[in-house]
Amino acid sequence: MKRIALFTLYAMLAAASPAIAAGETGHAMIESSIETTGAGVRIPDSPVGRIEITDCEHCRDRALQLSASTRFTINGAQVTQAQLRSAANGAADKLLTIHYTLVGLMVTRVDLVSF
Repeated sequence: MKRIALFTLYAMLAAASPAIAAGETGHAMIESSIETTGAGVRIPDSPVGRIEITDCEHCRDRALQLSASTRFTINGAQVTQAQLRSAANGAADKLLTIHYTLVGLMVTRVDLVSF
């Protein structure tokens, strides 16, 4: 019985190995994030403008598109874009996380943490 269980386990691992090695795990990265501070970004007035990341020289994507469905939060509470822009403006001591889709570089959420 133990041999059958071990054989079954080895057979399953052998069958899965090529897919895992090829990166075919059924998972795909669809979103990424940039962590910065309020001083490291320019948040536009327009709800469909672009957030510019100004303090990330190694970032490949330094301008990310906002949309009408982008959510903005301060310390977990949903706020308007204008409220977040006002709170983050030049604030080097406030952490800002920008979540965006990898396809289209659309911002889904901007979170500001103020201590």
